[in-house]
Amino acid sequence: MVALMTWIASVSGLPEPENPPAVRRLSAEEIVARARPPQARQPHAGRSYVALYRAGTRTILLRDDWSRDSLRDRSILVHELVHHMQAAAGRDYPCPGAREREAYGIQGRWLKRQGGSLSETLGINTLHLLLLTRCGR
Repeated sequence: MVALMTWIASVSGLPEPENPPAVRRLSAEEIVARARPPQARQPHAGRSYVALYRAGTRTILLRDDWSRDSLRDRSILVHELVHHMQAAAGRDYPCPGAREREAYGIQGRWLKRQGGSLSETLGINTLHLLLLTRCGR
């Protein structure tokens, strides 16, 4: 994780935090339950979470089937490490989409270095990326 955070800092301008995040592995169901707002009665319909970052506890939550041998899964860790570094730096973003835009941009750069892409590796096309990273309605 330290090597990935060093690389992220080198391409993003985000400072390396003093400490790496904690990492917990949870079932897909547990991650979905933690992703939903506390006041929500139903989980996010149709949403499939493979990881989350919790700034309050500085913890990355990865699905229990996460594998270091998978390019897709390693890129997801890169994405969540960006969120850890954003939180540690205390950066303000105009909306959650702007935070995601930076994380997906860095994840895409990392994938390109590995011979992949957001589209090929994660199935995220340009329109999907626009929806994930937009501000406003």
